[in-house]
Amino acid sequence: MLNKTLEFRLEIKRKKVVKLLLLLLFLIPTVNIQAESSYKKLFYRTFVNREMYKWGELIHTVETNNSAKTIDQKLELINYYYGYVGHLMNKKKHEVAAEYIDKGQDLIDNVIILSPHNSTAISYKGAFWALKWVLVK
Repeated sequence: MLNKTLEFRLEIKRKKVVKLLLLLLFLIPTVNIQAESSYKKLFYRTFVNREMYKWGELIHTVETNNSAKTIDQKLELINYYYGYVGHLMNKKKHEVAAEYIDKGQDLIDNVIILSPHNSTAISYKGAFWALKWVLVK
């Protein structure tokens, strides 16, 4: 009985740690304050207002305007892909999520080519592989 109680508590703590890590990854500043994109506030506002469904349109706007030119801007877009994929997976829209995972992985590879030791890009590479793994499982 004691072992089951301990296992239950450990499982709850693990879930809290995973949620905290995901939240921290979302909040990692990927852009210098001076170079903050005009989109960052829009994405943040929709996140806070629980309007994640608008992220697809916002991401499309960023892609269409070719706004992700610098490494920091590319990392910012990768961050939006990451957040949107989580939302899509939660809504059981796995095919659309897979498309954004592929876009994210392509952009991550591009960043790593430009900046091979970029720890943020390398972290995202692992995170996107994990998302892909969850989808195929």
